[in-house]
Amino acid sequence: MPTQRENKIIKFIRDFNLINKGDYVLVAFSGGADSLCLLDFLNRKKQLLGIELAAFYVEHNLRGAESKEDGLFCERFCKSQNIKFLSKSVNVKGFAKSEKISIEESARELRYKALKDAAEELGANKIATGHNANDNTETILLNIIKGKSLSAIAGIPPKRGDIIRPILTLTRSEILEYLKERKLNYRTDSTNLENDFQRNFLRNKVIPLIKEKINPGLENTLLKTSFVLRTQSKLLEKITNNASDNFVNIKNDSIEINLNFIESFGRGMLPELVKKAFVEVLKKEVKFNELKSIGDLLDKQTGARLLLSEGVLVTRGRNKIIIEKTTDVETPAVNIKVGEKVNTWLGELEISNSDAATAKKMLGKKNIEFIDAQ
Repeated sequence: MPTQRENKIIKFIRDFNLINKGDYVLVAFSGGADSLCLLDFLNRKKQLLGIELAAFYVEHNLRGAESKEDGLFCERFCKSQNIKFLSKSVNVKGFAKSEKISIEESARELRYKALKDAAEELGANKIATGHNANDNTETILLNIIKGKSLSAIAGIPPKRGDIIRPILTLTRSEILEYLKERKLNYRTDSTNLENDFQRNFLRNKVIPLIKEKINPGLENTLLKTSFVLRTQSKLLEKITNNASDNFVNIKNDSIEINLNFIESFGRGMLPELVKKAFVEVLKKEVKFNELKSIGDLLDKQTGARLLLSEGVLVTRGRNKIIIEKTTDVETPAVNIKVGEKVNTWLGELEISNSDAATAKKMLGKKNIEFIDAQ
């Protein structure tokens, strides 16, 4: 007889069409509570779901003997349950250094690449990960704090392409209850207890306080919020695509936005059109302060220009905004006195006197430079 939690997972899978009969599902298996719950559940329900199943372990080479033991644990569990098992070793630190990215980003990128390669080798058409409602909560809060877009603060989607998250509907406490009922031991990643990483700091310090003081059911609340925001994000994307098709003209590396879009969609559509064009044409993301500066061009006369980072020039044309890459642009000189604040082609600039104590406090802060008054 299925338990309430099992029915919850099955309903979630069906509601979001995560798994269909005949699917070959590759599970990202680390030996931790989440992935063990996922793999055990799918293995027990594979006949009901009509799927073929395999598990894949990625050795990140970050925790020495501890991670080696995790790999052996995964292999032994799969052997005991007659589940096909694969594994791969990746160099997270080396990749992070060569790509100049964080250890977290490096591990994620290499892990997903290894999973996709393994799925292709097996002929698996779905990759299942053990993300849960707690992971979703951490993602939402982290992205809000970092000022990310609507699609980012919508949290973790139940599926993205061939990647599915069948236990996203469960909280971590529900997962632990499932494993307790199943009498299954799991591995604990010791780095999850450290607060050096941003996500761990939220998990171990911030979220427990929010749950204690404000909302004990935070995970379920934000999971519902995720679904609402994701619907709104898809609607905004559809509207933006419509506006882009009608008012954005692309010529090689140049983007022209016809300002007639304002009549149909309002000025607020400009940031969405710019973000879409930047990613598709210039292959880069536009920063918030750059979006604001581009928006300010709407109120300026024809010929007004704005030079962004990496040689991107934005010009206010006659009834259009032109965005293009350039290596040759004359930047105007700006005269400024101590105590003044002026608008420049790069944004707002202010200059003021500072003493040693203030300088010491502000040292290293973004967008602040200390220079000798002489």
